[in-house]
Amino acid sequence: MKPNHRLKHEREQRGWSQAKLAELVGTNPATVGRWERGVSSPYPIHRERLCGLFNKDVQELGLIEDNNSALQQDTIGGPDLKPAVTPDVRSFIFDPAIPMLPLETGTPVGRDPVLARLKKQLYSEEVPGFSALSGLPGVGKTTLALVLAHDHEVQEHFNDGILWAGLGIQPNIEEIQARWGVQLGLEVTTIKSRSDWAKTLRAAIGLRCMLLIIDDVWEVDDALAFQVGGPYCMYLFTTRFPQIAIQIAGSRTIAVSELSEENGVDLLAHFVPGLIEQDSTTARRLVNSVGALPLALVLMGRYLRSHTYNEQPRRLYNALQDLDNTENRMHLGDPHGLSRPYSNYSHRMRYSLQSVIALSDERLDKTQAQSMFRALSIFPPKPNTFSEDAAVAISKQPAETLDTLCDVGLIESSGPGRYMMHQTIADYVRAQTEKDTLLCERMITYMTYYIQTHSHDYQAIEQEHVNILAALEEAARQTMEREFMQAVTAFAPFLRIRGLNDEARSYLHRAYQIAQKLDDYLEEMKLLSHLGRMSERLSEYKEAEHYLSEGLNLARKYGQTDYICLFLAYLGIVMDKIGAYLRAEIYLQEGLLLARQLDQPERICEVLCSLGTVANHQGNYIAAGFILSEALELARRLEHKEYIMQALTQMGVIAVSQEDYTRACAYFLEAHDLARQTGYQDLTIQLIVNLSAALGSLGEYEQAEQYLQKGLNLSQQSGNRAGRAMLFNNLSSLASLQGQYEQARAYLQEGLEIVRSINHLRLSNHILYEQGELALATHQYAEAQNIFEEVIRSATAFPEIRANAHYGLARTMARLGNSDEASQQGEASAQIFETLGLPKAITVRNWLATLSKKKSR
Repeated sequence: MKPNHRLKHEREQRGWSQAKLAELVGTNPATVGRWERGVSSPYPIHRERLCGLFNKDVQELGLIEDNNSALQQDTIGGPDLKPAVTPDVRSFIFDPAIPMLPLETGTPVGRDPVLARLKKQLYSEEVPGFSALSGLPGVGKTTLALVLAHDHEVQEHFNDGILWAGLGIQPNIEEIQARWGVQLGLEVTTIKSRSDWAKTLRAAIGLRCMLLIIDDVWEVDDALAFQVGGPYCMYLFTTRFPQIAIQIAGSRTIAVSELSEENGVDLLAHFVPGLIEQDSTTARRLVNSVGALPLALVLMGRYLRSHTYNEQPRRLYNALQDLDNTENRMHLGDPHGLSRPYSNYSHRMRYSLQSVIALSDERLDKTQAQSMFRALSIFPPKPNTFSEDAAVAISKQPAETLDTLCDVGLIESSGPGRYMMHQTIADYVRAQTEKDTLLCERMITYMTYYIQTHSHDYQAIEQEHVNILAALEEAARQTMEREFMQAVTAFAPFLRIRGLNDEARSYLHRAYQIAQKLDDYLEEMKLLSHLGRMSERLSEYKEAEHYLSEGLNLARKYGQTDYICLFLAYLGIVMDKIGAYLRAEIYLQEGLLLARQLDQPERICEVLCSLGTVANHQGNYIAAGFILSEALELARRLEHKEYIMQALTQMGVIAVSQEDYTRACAYFLEAHDLARQTGYQDLTIQLIVNLSAALGSLGEYEQAEQYLQKGLNLSQQSGNRAGRAMLFNNLSSLASLQGQYEQARAYLQEGLEIVRSINHLRLSNHILYEQGELALATHQYAEAQNIFEEVIRSATAFPEIRANAHYGLARTMARLGNSDEASQQGEASAQIFETLGLPKAITVRNWLATLSKKKSR
């Protein structure tokens, strides 16, 4: 065909781009370009649209080709070759080797982005036009290639045809080449070699616009044997091997991942919609059990469908029980070959997850690679990752072996120095081998050492969190008691910081029992300290005091001064939480004295932070300021983020007491940024409580509420009940400030229910006081009077709360017309605030002056 200058002239005369013309006639710019270059001719529907658009007939637009312009035999010749028929370059070839799409496939679930990206690549005019799909066996690469082959838009774009080559492990290259020759209208006589076939096919294709799909590539040379297209052809290769895909297609390689959980459920719904509607939890469990691998979901879906056609619940239940078994899932076959790949896969082999993964396994050498492959199954599967260092330490194989496993697609890279193994591949390995005790020992040893050497690097521990938990479970199963105990002791601070209290509780109790059994008093003390701190974080103050007192007794018994100091510091924190400030100060002052004698800067800093907090809670803000300034200076020198956060938080509390909300926000925000970096959940909650109160006082209601909602989510995750109660308290205050009194009442009620269950006297009085303020704001004066009087009676240890309650009662009595009582209560409030040195004393004095003027009228 010759270039169509007439069509191009008509387009350019109107100032249209190829994209504009394509839009007007319903195609794409690349196809318009091929029409103009004479590579292909428009389909009848497009000819009709072009004629109507330009108001010309087909001859005037050059859309009818002279019959003599067909390619001549000598342009397509090759060795020992003659045309079986006179080829027409416009005849569309649809290779009969292209399998039909399974009925349920249609557009594959969750694959629209991959298909769109692939089409964009194939429609581009980039040379050479190689695209490749790579991914795990069973991820759906062949299905995506099939969908493209059957896509009408793709067929229209590659309007001379689509050829298909299914390769596999041992492809018959010459046979496939000969079949392509027949499709191209060639009659083969004596061609035998690959290279001769390549030349012959290339000549036969000539200027045709075709898509050549080479599926299931196992060797690069096999794939390149089909590099026979002309300048207007595009190639699509599929392979389970990432390295092969990169070698062939470079940056045009698309890695096909497994489905998301949601898309996995949708795929399963194609087969058993009733299950999804009635029991979505079971459906999700099935999807996650195979890591949302499409092939596994299709096999399971067909299996379940075969047991549900007669709508008997018993059969479906039994089928689901079968699929809960890993071995059953791995060997679940496709008896009719509906899911079989379309290469020369052995039809004598039962087609299952186990068999398709085994093909890659058999490709490994029998020493290093297979040894590491089996060792890596000890790590929890994707989305969990493991480090190169851990893999080498546990397998005792060189790091380069990981490259081999990546190259064959049995593990995946997940960022620098990290890897992961898919659920189905891990299941395959575990089914092949017994648990190796030596591997378990190496894993627990490595993870314990890792925690100990990264004790303050919580982000590093976070990366290995899931692997550490797996190591602990293995140690427990293998009755590696001492190793389990030591690992738990090392891991406990991270669990506390992250608010993972349920995990911590279980492991700590088991480890403590082991320590008692082994009569290891040092480990007992460590574990008692962790149990005490965990109980304190969960607002279980009696349990916390019990564990810490036990630890203190042990430390005194064995003369462990360092641990005596530690337990004194922690007991001081617990006493502060229950409002026993005198006992708190006694514990903390003794702890501070010991810490200074031992010259332990970190312990000194910790105790100073706690002493500053106790002073704040008693309203002794001047003393607190001095203590916390020393603590902050020391914490910054030590670069200890936790203590910096604690000191900043309490200094912010002092700023709030002085009604300097801007400065308070600055302290809280600096601490909040640090808490976010370290993932310290409990401190984050505490900071949100304080920051939201300061923001509310500045009128930043929306921002304050956003922080509080975030805090509620965190407190739910971590089980921090005291923090959750304070969050509800602040939400109530925020709602009251905006006149939303019913909502405020509901929030306060939730906070009160929590705080009464945890014996937190200061917090209980604080929330009760807020309830009185709400009653006053809603003109429920009798209720307000009763509440304020109750707070005054019970808050003897909390002078600031008591002063606020006196002021609340004063305003209530004024509303009830009892000016004398109002004056007395106001005076009591002002005196306490003045003793504490708080600026709110001025507010109360001004109110009393106004009241006095009203009385004198």
